[in-house]
Amino acid sequence: MTAIIKHFFEPLTSTLSYVVSDSRSNRCAVIDPVLDLDYASGALSTDSADQLVTYIRDQNLSLSYILETHISRRPPLPAPPTCRSNLVARS
Repeated sequence: MTAIIKHFFEPLTSTLSYVVSDSRSNRCAVIDPVLDLDYASGALSTDSADQLVTYIRDQNLSLSYILETHISRRPPLPAPPTCRSNLVARS
C-alpha cells in the first residue's frame, strides 16, 4: 500500500483537514473536515468541505471513512483591556 496524504488548511480556525488515500485501491479517508461558520451572521457553508469533495472526485477516489478527531472552533477573542481576573495565585 502506498498512502497519499493531501492536506487542506482552513485559515479562520487554523485547522488542517486531510484526505488520506491508498494508491492501489483508490479508497480514501477524510480526517477532520471543516464546516464553515460565519460568526457575524451565523450562516453555515460547506466551502472547505467542497474542496475535499472536489479533490476526491478529481483523483477518482472512493470515500470509505470520515474521521473527526476534534471539534474545531474559532479561537476566543482576547479579553478587553479593562477586564481583570478575580483569581488570586496561592502558594
